Amino acid sequence: MKAQLEAWDIVVDRISAEDPFFSKVVDSQKAYAKEVMNYLNLNQPDYKMAYNHHFG
Repeated sequence: MKAQLEAWDIVVDRISAEDPFFSKVVDSQKAYAKEVMNYLNLNQPDYKMAYNHHFG
C-alpha cells in the first residue's frame, strides 16, 4: 500500500504541474480528507483488533 501511495503521489504531482484546475481539485480534496479522516481516526473503533480477536 505504501508503494502504491508513493506512486500515486508521483502521478498527481505530474498532472498537477500540467493542469492548474486538477491541482486545485486535488488540494481541495486533500484538505477535506484531512478534516474527515482526523475525525474518523478519533471516533471510529479499531476494527482490525476485533477482526484479529475473532479470526486472527
